[in-house]
Amino acid sequence: MKWLKILGPPGTGKTAELLNLLEKELSEGILPERIAFLTFTRAARIEALQRAQKTEKEFPYLKTIHSICYHQLAIGRDQIARPENIRSFGKKIGLRLTGSDFDPWIEEFERGIDAPTKDDILIQANHHGRHRKIFLKEALAEVSTEVDYHYAVWLTKAYRAWKDAEGILDYTDLLSKYVEYGKPLDIDVMFIDEAQDLSKLQWDVVRILGANAKRGYVCGDDDQAIFNWAGADSSVFQDFQADEVKVLNQSYRVSKAVHLAASAITARISRRLIKSYSPTESEGIVSNAGYLGTVDLKQKTFILFRNHYRGAEISQILKQERIPYIGKGSPLNELDIRVALLAWHTLFKKKEELSEHLKRMVRYCDPDYLQPDIHNRIKNQKVVEIGDIFLDIPNPSKWYKILHKLPARDYLLDHVEHAGLLRTAMPKVELMSIHQSKGREAHTVVIDPEMSRAVFSGMIRNPDDEHRVWYVGITRAKERVFFLLPDGNFSYQF
Repeated sequence: MKWLKILGPPGTGKTAELLNLLEKELSEGILPERIAFLTFTRAARIEALQRAQKTEKEFPYLKTIHSICYHQLAIGRDQIARPENIRSFGKKIGLRLTGSDFDPWIEEFERGIDAPTKDDILIQANHHGRHRKIFLKEALAEVSTEVDYHYAVWLTKAYRAWKDAEGILDYTDLLSKYVEYGKPLDIDVMFIDEAQDLSKLQWDVVRILGANAKRGYVCGDDDQAIFNWAGADSSVFQDFQADEVKVLNQSYRVSKAVHLAASAITARISRRLIKSYSPTESEGIVSNAGYLGTVDLKQKTFILFRNHYRGAEISQILKQERIPYIGKGSPLNELDIRVALLAWHTLFKKKEELSEHLKRMVRYCDPDYLQPDIHNRIKNQKVVEIGDIFLDIPNPSKWYKILHKLPARDYLLDHVEHAGLLRTAMPKVELMSIHQSKGREAHTVVIDPEMSRAVFSGMIRNPDDEHRVWYVGITRAKERVFFLLPDGNFSYQF
């Protein structure tokens, strides 16, 4: 099998490069069903399908690794452990499990905003050890949790016994089952995106899946390998021997100032693949902000934290400053709320709105203000005029009274009065962990450098992994990076 290894620093278009190669293979006559394209997230899968102008049925192997294993093993949906199953298991044996921390490669986990409990971390250690193919004691040491080893063994056995009794598999089991029973795909070409984030177990799956392929493309950036804590092993990608190596050397994201700050971080990483890339022509800004009030938040902005307790503290500051945001602790996380407010704004500005948006708005309205046949009008018309919605067209400022079913109305009213309806409906600010920001970008990034004692201790033991985390955080920015002043004793020094 002939391999091309593609190294793509931040903003250089790693996925776009793979999609161009995919289009090339298709144009040269390779049938879609003869290609496996392994994506890291569902969003990447959808983008690839749109670029190739193919349906899921036409492209049966354009999926995440877990999804391919699921379909190839013919596993039923009811056999897969869901968060509610994990929470139920925890209650039965007296543990506090959120269910959101049961596998790091499933997108719901990455986008989750709840801090994991101590018992969640023990379940995570179970996944970690299986992904890295190490013993539980080693896994516990690597996830940096202080817990009695015998308690961890008891929980691990109880978790395994519960799955066996219920006939349930978790997502790591899917991989293990495929390694044991799976067969190679009948394909000619294999693509692997975000390869630096694969675990040893996933690499075992990949080798079986692609055993019959003639060509392979593997793409990633070891400097952005930030899931080693969860079982990924970037050294496999680093050591991967290919027939040809290509470096994408032009970033279309990071400005000169951001590139300089990011390069200072990668210079601290002891084991990495050397790769040079150029920034954009923009000068950019990297500066200390002190506190949030000094930062101009009019552009799209990510506020990134390292530990969940910091996310909770920053969310309180955003609420006090009445800054609309999406993220931990905000009612605006709910898309329906944002769409309803935006539909109200558009309706009074343009005197009409798309029915698909109005469906969400009407759901929150007091029916006494609406036309009796409003639901039929929304169902049968693509665009609905304002006079066909309300019995009497209200004053736009009456949204608070008419949209009386909106949750957290007082919070929303406070923010609308301070920032305006449009800015509240379309927040420019997102609050998230650095890990949650992976694969995304914003005009401005605000970095909270504080970390917990446990993370700081982990950095002392393995500084490379921590350097990569902060490198990813900084390189989400297109133009500007600001560093907040830490409140605690432990923080990353830029």
